[in-house]
Amino acid sequence: MAARSTPIKDIEFKYNLGIYLSFIKKYKLMFFSIIFVIFLMESLHLTEKLLFKLIIDRGTEFTALTITKEAFIQSLITIATYFIIITAFLIIFYWMRPHLLNRLNSKVINDLKKRFFNHIIYLDHNFHTTHKTGSLISRLTRGASAVERMTDIIAFNFMPLIIQLIIVSTTIAFFDTTAVIIILGITLALLSYSFIIQRFQEKSSIVANKKEDIEKGNMADFFTNVDSIKYYGKENIISKKFSNLSQETRRAFLKNWDYFRLMRVGQALIISLGTLSLLYVVLMKFIEGTLTLGTVTLIYTAYGSLLMYMFAFVGGLRGLYRAMADFQELFQYNKL
Repeated sequence: MAARSTPIKDIEFKYNLGIYLSFIKKYKLMFFSIIFVIFLMESLHLTEKLLFKLIIDRGTEFTALTITKEAFIQSLITIATYFIIITAFLIIFYWMRPHLLNRLNSKVINDLKKRFFNHIIYLDHNFHTTHKTGSLISRLTRGASAVERMTDIIAFNFMPLIIQLIIVSTTIAFFDTTAVIIILGITLALLSYSFIIQRFQEKSSIVANKKEDIEKGNMADFFTNVDSIKYYGKENIISKKFSNLSQETRRAFLKNWDYFRLMRVGQALIISLGTLSLLYVVLMKFIEGTLTLGTVTLIYTAYGSLLMYMFAFVGGLRGLYRAMADFQELFQYNKL
């Protein structure tokens, strides 16, 4: 008798995130220490750009003969000293962030595996006779991997952009509020568009995971019963069945991955229009004499850095949906 297809449910973000955070809560001091380190790192990165602005402005003053050669050299020495100090602190923080993250991830993954293994093992006999062992193993290992992915996304993709937006917007607003409005508009448009595409992609992620679970579940059954397969000479039948399962998994993942094309096209259009708007406004104000060359350089380099953070955020958003899809099937066992 053909197996009944189960309806594809939406990802339960609030429920899945709640369970994930319940594991993180146990190590909240370590988690907030990571966020604090990230804040210090991003503050220092912007400070580097401010130093570069000073070099440009002092160099402009020197070429215009408004400051002496000695004063210009002294400014460069002072800036170089600050740069060395900033670099020393950044090296320390670059060591601290993965050091803390690795320890947090290892603890949370261990807690999650123990909790759900113990939960599943104590479920009734009927559950275990109606669920393939391979699928259970697949969901447990995939859920554990999703923990590391989720924490890394927060530390490397989400928090840096949020902190950079706050620091950069505050700093640039001191020089030009119009530039800040344009930058925030580009950020909002890019992230909103990416979020919408991810919402369209949501169900295909669940389908792809289900197909993979079915494939792995059957694979485990095939290898477990390999003696019977060989005894009855069913190798060709099993090979064909696995080939069909593998093709279904391939098609499901390909459909899921193809959403990325649509995302990139829209992002490129938003960034191109936004960059042209920002350059026009900033350069016109430079021509009018209301912005210095150093300030123009600061705004554009800060914007360029933000673009990298935005792309990292979008990549993290994609990873977030993937992690939530990986959590979905495993965390449903918590309701049994």
